[in-house]
Amino acid sequence: MTTRRVPWAARIDPEVADRVRSTVTGLQQSLDPGFTAGRFTEQALVSWCERMEAEFNAGKRWTQVDHATGLRPGARITPT
Repeated sequence: MTTRRVPWAARIDPEVADRVRSTVTGLQQSLDPGFTAGRFTEQALVSWCERMEAEFNAGKRWTQVDHATGLRPGARITPT
């Protein structure tokens, strides 16, 4: 991974957002005061991608999509 960051937004259930805030705060208090929601989100997304790659793509990363033609905001992922 790089030190460069890009904006990433998603609408999530308020209860999930509350749980994430509580978890991040707990980790800041008990483990690392510098831990952030961004770091939490990045680690969670990487973990989920690795799990899906292992389960559905023989443990390999899927081909990177072109940012210009990739997912549209709010778009459903459906087979074509």
